[in-house]
Amino acid sequence: MAPQKRQVMQDDSARRRAIKDHKNSYLVEAAAGSGKTAVLAGRIAYMLADGIRPRHIAAITFTEFAASELFIRVREYVDKLASEEIPAELQVAWPSGISAKQRANLSAAQETIDDLVCTTIHGFCQRLSTAYPVEANIDPGATVLDNDQADEAFANVKNRWLRNLLDSPTNDLLEKLIQTDRIKALTLLNELLDAITKHRNIRDQELLNLDHYKRDLNDAIEAFSSLMANSPVQEDETIAMVREYETLSEYIEEISSFDEPDEMLAILETQLSEQLVTSKGKLKAYQKLGKWRAAGRPVGINADEINELCDEAEERNELCYTAWQELKHAAATTILNQLISLCLPVVDEYQTHKRCMAVLDFDDLILNTLEMLRKNVGVRNELAKRFSHILVDEFQDTDSNQSEILWLLCGETPTQKPQSKDWAKRRIKPGALFLVGDPKQAIYRFRGADIKAYEQARNAFREHEPAHVLSIGTNFRSFSPILDYVNEIFEEELSESKGQPGFQKLLPFQANVCKTTSVEALDLHPKPNAKGKVDSAALRAEESNVVAETCARLIGSRKVRDPKSGTSRPCRASDIGLLAPQGTDLWYYEDALEKRGIAIDTQAGKNFYRRQEIKDLIAIVRVLSNPRDYLALAALLRGPLVGLTEEDLLDIVWSLPRHESDPDRLPKLSLNIDVEHIEHDLARDIITKLQQLRMKIHSTTAHALLSEVVDVFCVRAILLKRHQNQAERALTNVDLFLGIARRFATQGLIAFSETQSEAWEKAYSGAQAGKEKEGRPDSEEDAVAIYTVHSAKGLEWPIVIPINMMSMKSRLQGGFVERTSMTYYTKVFGKEPFEYECKRKDENDEIERERVRLCYVAVTRARETLILPRYEQSRRDSWLKTVELKLFDLPMLEVPENSNTKTEQSTKTTNKQTKAGFKKEGEAISARQSHVKWINPSRDEDTSQPIALVDENQSLLSNNGDNVITQTDEGDLVQGSRVRGNVLHKLLEEVLTGEVADTDKSLVARAKQLKETLKAFSDDDVVEELEPKELAETVVRALAIPEIASLRPRLVPELTVYTSDHNGETEELTYGVADAIAFNDDGSPDVVVDWKSDVNPSSATIQHYRKQVAEYLRACGANRGLVVLISSGKTIDVQFAEAA
Repeated sequence: MAPQKRQVMQDDSARRRAIKDHKNSYLVEAAAGSGKTAVLAGRIAYMLADGIRPRHIAAITFTEFAASELFIRVREYVDKLASEEIPAELQVAWPSGISAKQRANLSAAQETIDDLVCTTIHGFCQRLSTAYPVEANIDPGATVLDNDQADEAFANVKNRWLRNLLDSPTNDLLEKLIQTDRIKALTLLNELLDAITKHRNIRDQELLNLDHYKRDLNDAIEAFSSLMANSPVQEDETIAMVREYETLSEYIEEISSFDEPDEMLAILETQLSEQLVTSKGKLKAYQKLGKWRAAGRPVGINADEINELCDEAEERNELCYTAWQELKHAAATTILNQLISLCLPVVDEYQTHKRCMAVLDFDDLILNTLEMLRKNVGVRNELAKRFSHILVDEFQDTDSNQSEILWLLCGETPTQKPQSKDWAKRRIKPGALFLVGDPKQAIYRFRGADIKAYEQARNAFREHEPAHVLSIGTNFRSFSPILDYVNEIFEEELSESKGQPGFQKLLPFQANVCKTTSVEALDLHPKPNAKGKVDSAALRAEESNVVAETCARLIGSRKVRDPKSGTSRPCRASDIGLLAPQGTDLWYYEDALEKRGIAIDTQAGKNFYRRQEIKDLIAIVRVLSNPRDYLALAALLRGPLVGLTEEDLLDIVWSLPRHESDPDRLPKLSLNIDVEHIEHDLARDIITKLQQLRMKIHSTTAHALLSEVVDVFCVRAILLKRHQNQAERALTNVDLFLGIARRFATQGLIAFSETQSEAWEKAYSGAQAGKEKEGRPDSEEDAVAIYTVHSAKGLEWPIVIPINMMSMKSRLQGGFVERTSMTYYTKVFGKEPFEYECKRKDENDEIERERVRLCYVAVTRARETLILPRYEQSRRDSWLKTVELKLFDLPMLEVPENSNTKTEQSTKTTNKQTKAGFKKEGEAISARQSHVKWINPSRDEDTSQPIALVDENQSLLSNNGDNVITQTDEGDLVQGSRVRGNVLHKLLEEVLTGEVADTDKSLVARAKQLKETLKAFSDDDVVEELEPKELAETVVRALAIPEIASLRPRLVPELTVYTSDHNGETEELTYGVADAIAFNDDGSPDVVVDWKSDVNPSSATIQHYRKQVAEYLRACGANRGLVVLISSGKTIDVQFAEAA
């Protein structure tokens, strides 16, 4: 099929090379909306067309979702090209059609297309390392933890290590820090541990020699003192300053050694006098020229000489202050380095923990793969042959470690420095590497991405092959007015002169088809408070209401272009994207939209713990974990899940019985109350259910119990009724809450309650740790999207409104990591270590540059209309001032006030179902319903009653130690229990499997092990009363029974049995675990053996046991069964006829 005529673009040449020329390596800078996925998929398709096998190609993307999309696109291209259909995006590479040989290669590639690797960088590293587990130093069967699991594991290791550290009296530094200021010391220690949690490759530095800084300080003070001692003019205030410095020098001289923590802390805590410094510790301005002149007049010193003396004194003062500050910096740096050295072993303990548990985290995948490739040339060469063509998407979001992995696989070893650690020195092999990225969209620094790594890679390409850095700038997304605005605003802001990676103009592909495509402003008029000022809450409330009203008017009235059909249609809710630079207080916008009946799809707000459905569930969890949590119980009963009024609660409390000793005191309503005293029907029912659930908290997992809570209290049904057509969000949050409970499978409901209560409190206090993201609904409903810019990257909407831009930009708090050296900087007891201010400024500058790029990403999400809220008095440190957006040059948005503001979500439907119709439909459903009856033969056993080892009508058999069976004396009593029965079953199973020998010695030893294991999980007296010798004798006695001894070679223990039978309209499903089954030579079941630890069972009990075995016979088709009373050595025969 001949290709259709296509529109010529300015970057066609670069696109053609990027897709066709797979014999060379390229770095492609693809601007926003330029179709980079098509370029990547097209290049892979062209490689397959030229005969490169799929197994030799690896495509690395940022997310699993993007990887699956890329794979689907590749498959689609290959299928179309094999049938001679050239997609429009690839016509630039096949202007004259596809050759017969290429079609044949593509047809062959279709058969093995699943060998193509499309994954994330972590998935790719997992493939590399698991292929060579020994070289990668990993367990071959290790599983990979997700982020939540890894964080929890590290937190457990960290907390255990911290407890051990604080319990240990051996660390003088930590002990002295805590003695000096406990709160500051523990805050600093936790800050360091948190930093190591996020950056586990932080390393300590070489310790400083504080004596050197001590000498510098003494020399400076000595020089100042000498100046004043030899000065012909004695200015009193300067002399007093010298005396202060001399006192300081004497104090420092008394410090014999700086190796002691006391001495370093003393330096940090020592303050200069008010004569020398301000209240903030800064050096006071030396303004004493007039006093020098006054002191010089009596001795006849001329003005020039006085000026010179004053200047020199000022210089000496500054030198003394600087030397003192240097000594304090050195002390702070030394303490910080020692604390980092103290904390680093927690990383080693975490590594040991993971190795013991046979697990890896995402950091291990990267670091272990990197070390393997660095140290094993043979492995590196083999993997380079296996993946001879590697393509990387979103390369600007990588870091130096990930880049080095790519360069090791795709690069040649430098001839001059073969062992060089500078990965960029390696020259990339032709065709081995294809990188696609846009440095203007590098916004994931908080996840570890480093734009410096991208710039280093780009410089390496430019150094070796300058022509292999391509630029693709045609934007297929936005119409020209938006692109013109973006080019005008960001050309200077993203230029290299401002420390940015450089700007590339966006070239329009689509004409301005719709008259409504534009960049418009939305005016805000917040009301000032009593003091005449507009606070952030009022501004946010105003913006949320104006934006919500604008969305309501746009829906149904503004025309947008359908991207699939190309035709114009009315705007829907899903055509609008509200993008926020950060997730602060986005519940304002969510509430404003929901009040207008507009559904929302939120991926921006971290308001999970502010949602009513989550507060209700937390209240239930708190009540179940602590029955005396009066506040949580009242909140639950008063909340919408139950719906009692305050008057109802007061009446309930008033009706409760009073304590006899204090009849005037009102009782407290708690879960421990006797429900018979509650007159309110609904309250009595709720508390009864809570009491029943409370009884299960120690016998089931938090997730299982909460799942039952959701069912018992009809949570999902209530949310459906409450939210109508907008219930998807609330239901998804409930599922997310249950998912969080899964993490507490071993810790229990009480630990889960404490964690969730703490997270809820942090959410309302504004703490970052409490801001859990909400769940994401599966259904793609027609809803306004509220996303953070980070979440919106790669997405687009016809109408985009940046919101929350009036909020203040968050400042760099606490410590930080300098990425190049992986050095951690933070204040120690308020004192700065060396280079702190310089490195802090560099970090703040880098963060500010990323914020500019974040604004660029936000405005380039719009296809047709970009609406920018504006406010005249926005603060200088707000997001709105990050870039000069020229808001007041923009036209004001105009939407008719009489627009149709009704949405699909607010449309009410009429219930036309009648009572007769409902009954008829119910009967039809019942008639079609399948009835299932589950049968478990082993249920309803009770071995908790005392059993006698002697029956007056039979003698007992015992083992004399030489496996010779003898009779025992009458009258021995053993306390029977379910625990004893389980241990006996376990011993018999292990003997039959060959794990334990059937000798007294082996069985006694194993019984002791099982007893100790049970004691670790239970303090029940029943466990303590177990007698290993008696258990061993019982097992030997059972195995010596003639019927069992004859069957033993054919016995297979612990077999699961399933069968299905139909009894009329009911399907009977039998399931259970048979203690042992003897099989015939043909593999068919012959005899079912059921061990029982009873000795004197009643006739009814024996009949019950016979019935159980008969069920097993029916289920598996065996001919015969044996009920073996292992304590007495008696067997009861059961025939197959009994199962009929």
